Amino acid sequence: MLKPRKNNFIIVLILSITLLFILFILADEIRTIGRKEVQVSFKVANNPGFDLNDSALTFGSIPPGQSATRSLFITNEFERKVKVVIKIKGEIEKYLYVSENNFFLEPKEGRKVNFTVILPDNIPLGERTGIIEVRFNKI
Repeated sequence: MLKPRKNNFIIVLILSITLLFILFILADEIRTIGRKEVQVSFKVANNPGFDLNDSALTFGSIPPGQSATRSLFITNEFERKVKVVIKIKGEIEKYLYVSENNFFLEPKEGRKVNFTVILPDNIPLGERTGIIEVRFNKI
């Protein structure tokens, strides 16, 4: 049987580890001061095609085995230096690559970031969608 002091120590230790684990998981959320989401789409088709859209990042039609690149201009609209963290979500995640991630921007500074879709030769035809999440984190 455990002594009461030893029992209390184990309880405090377990609670401390749990709290640290929760803080570690939520660290990005705690540091995030702004967030923007951009809809992304492309169509896997045998014939290439363009899709110009100001409200989303659209790549149009891309043949299997080919690639396409589009750009976003990311601006720090905050009055402090921020770390920009880009996350790609959805079914596009395994095909979309970002040229630069986890970088710093001074207040009012902007940077052009390229996003490239690279398709394998054996990808099935059809539309793919997802989201690019741009987070602005406190330093």
